[in-house]
Amino acid sequence: MNKLGNCWVLVNQNQQPNYEVYNQIPEEFVLLLQRVVTKIADYLAENPTHNEPTLLNFYFEALQFPLWQNPVAHKVA
Repeated sequence: MNKLGNCWVLVNQNQQPNYEVYNQIPEEFVLLLQRVVTKIADYLAENPTHNEPTLLNFYFEALQFPLWQNPVAHKVA
């Protein structure tokens, strides 16, 4: 999660205007988000009774993130 947060901060720091539209989501962010979602899914599978609302909310929001719009999301690792 820390790497994902740091990546997000870096993306925001590197843009010049307060609001900027990107042609695609930065590759590093996509890969880190996919890793975080996988780790959370693994954690939830191993600990099915640990239903922390904050973690679940983040997890479900991350699952809805439009990675399908980014060609990086379709790479086979």
